[in-house]
Amino acid sequence: MNKPLAVFGCSWSCPVPLNIDNEGLEVTAKQTYGYLLSQSLKAAPYIDLALMGSSIDRTVLQLIKYVQNAKIDLSKSIAVFQLTSQDRKCFIDHNNKVVDLRSGNDDLSLIYYKYFYSPANEVADLHKNLLSLQAICKHHGIKDYYIRGWTTMNFDLLAVDQSRIYPQSFLELFDLHGSRKQYLLNCGHPNAAGHALVAKTLHTWITSDVSKTI
Repeated sequence: MNKPLAVFGCSWSCPVPLNIDNEGLEVTAKQTYGYLLSQSLKAAPYIDLALMGSSIDRTVLQLIKYVQNAKIDLSKSIAVFQLTSQDRKCFIDHNNKVVDLRSGNDDLSLIYYKYFYSPANEVADLHKNLLSLQAICKHHGIKDYYIRGWTTMNFDLLAVDQSRIYPQSFLELFDLHGSRKQYLLNCGHPNAAGHALVAKTLHTWITSDVSKTI
């Protein structure tokens, strides 16, 4: 295929170091689904933009920076977005620093989740983020594909192209093809077999979709 491939996501798209899993297992950079997918698609270059603890908010910021700084023909490129939990947030502060908010014990997160978080805001933010990602990709001619990690989300949202979103999450794929445990490390992240299954699934979906446009 020889198209550039960029992969966005959180730790479910990243390598997993040995010290996270108590069985001494790991996922190396060349075992992640992004790398495996780049190999099966013969994609070049492969741009790994997965970020530990990332949010969908941050993915939008990453995509904006990616298209602004791209030194490739974006109209011939592919982007895969692993959608992480909706309740993760980020914002840009007055020092132009990206600040991540997660349910934790730092002061900003405690304030946000106590006073501003709500299911309605969660859905509204998901809607805005998906529309932003899809609009940016459409503007630059990027073939975009989306898949959930472990969360359930309502994609019945106005103007969102649901055909770009894979119907099963990682966890649903694992359940569909066998015991979920065989695809997960003890820490809860996908193991090498889980990444391989996701890569194979995305390869089939992407090549089928691309062939329709030829």
